[in-house]
Amino acid sequence: MARQCGLKNIHVALLTSDAGKGIPAVYGTPIKLERAIKATIKPTSTQTLLRSDDSVEDIVNFFESVAVSIELNQLSLTSRALLQGAKVVKGVLLETKNDIPPLLAFGFQSKKVNGKSRFIWLYKGSFNLNDDSYETEADKFKDQTASLDATFYARDFDDAYRLIADEDEVSMDMAFINAFFDEVCNQPAGTVVGSLTATSIAGATSGTTKITVTPTITAGNSYVYKTGATIVLPSLMDMCSVAAGYTTWAGTADITAVTGDQIEIVEVDSTFRAIKAGKVTVVAKV
Repeated sequence: MARQCGLKNIHVALLTSDAGKGIPAVYGTPIKLERAIKATIKPTSTQTLLRSDDSVEDIVNFFESVAVSIELNQLSLTSRALLQGAKVVKGVLLETKNDIPPLLAFGFQSKKVNGKSRFIWLYKGSFNLNDDSYETEADKFKDQTASLDATFYARDFDDAYRLIADEDEVSMDMAFINAFFDEVCNQPAGTVVGSLTATSIAGATSGTTKITVTPTITAGNSYVYKTGATIVLPSLMDMCSVAAGYTTWAGTADITAVTGDQIEIVEVDSTFRAIKAGKVTVVAKV
């Protein structure tokens, strides 16, 4: 894999709606910022060791946020207003204490030594107000650049915080790369999982539902499920583990759920990769 050696095409796009799980986030048209010099992307997570029997039983990682620092050759008043939530009128920027930096997506391109590139979108965050530094002219020329800091985190739609595309990947669709900055991209649809048919009837106790699934599960596989107001089925081989928000299910026990919500049943292999999936509207016992 070729090394990174460049940075260009820094874009931002206003996030106009991120209403909740399964509801697609809505963005404005990406806008290119000034010429790029440097970008640093630093994800932050918390790692917790779960101990039992005098040893580590499991390790749980919690994603928190992504710290972003960028340096540009300059920052126009129009770009500054966009990032700070201010307004430019006839070439004049007015900044007030009531300005609120908007939520937006942040994307860029990084060239590699083999001539190909890696492309990145961070999905949801905002930029901070940064210090301005001015310096008088001296005998030796010294240029002044613009540095910006931002914090990004996972969007509500699908818990995604970053998308990375790389031209070196064998399966990369160049049409996807060519349109990368036309809009804020989502991961292309994967191969569709096999189909499961699920039915829901009232369970034995209040607040539970009884689920039946066809066809019969394949030997060596198991079931997981997820409930919610709106459910999006996984693609083939997507990770559907407990850490990804799923609950294991043996296929017979009643499930606690809310009438009117959707329940997704996924047949997974031994590594919790999706093989088949189906969903149904919940009918729970009152």
